[in-house]
Amino acid sequence: MSHRRVAVLCVGLAILALAGWAALGRGHSTPSVVSARFDIASDRMQKTDLIQRLASPPKIVILGGSRALRFDPAYLQERIGLRGFNAAVTGARPEDAWALVSLFHARFPRAHFRFLWIIHADEFDPKPLDPGLVYDATLAGFFPPALITPRLRSEADHLRIDPMQQGRVFAADGCVISDGFDWMFPRPGADTAGVRNNIAQ
Repeated sequence: MSHRRVAVLCVGLAILALAGWAALGRGHSTPSVVSARFDIASDRMQKTDLIQRLASPPKIVILGGSRALRFDPAYLQERIGLRGFNAAVTGARPEDAWALVSLFHARFPRAHFRFLWIIHADEFDPKPLDPGLVYDATLAGFFPPALITPRLRSEADHLRIDPMQQGRVFAADGCVISDGFDWMFPRPGADTAGVRNNIAQ
């Protein structure tokens, strides 16, 4: 496939996903709800649980940070006929994409995936690994041991519950159905100021 066709496909998928996100209130079929681990401070483990439960590989995997959590794979499937999974995680970094993509390839070694990576403003800022990547042995296994510093190990051993993730409800396809952001930003566009601040920083 040529670079031009790949670029067109990525742009097309992004537009469809954005339309799906904007249309979350459209009331299409209710997705199945699943319970994942909620006694931790990082949704990396929750997404790991959901990926491990998949009976078959998705065709499209959505990556990105908190603003991609509600990109709806069901909407993409309605529009282009490809089943997807939302692997976005809060405060995502390239290391998260690496770990989750590696998990998909380990879980479904013969599958071929398409990835839709929703980049947020500070995704490439210099930050250490999220402790959630270390706390979960499956994800930690995708990194060289030298990256797992004593400080990071200590932070992973003392994870605290993130109030934004308490009560978070996922669909089986990884899309967030509800969480603390619903009461923080009850109206569409209510987080516009936060987005502008992130871009400015």
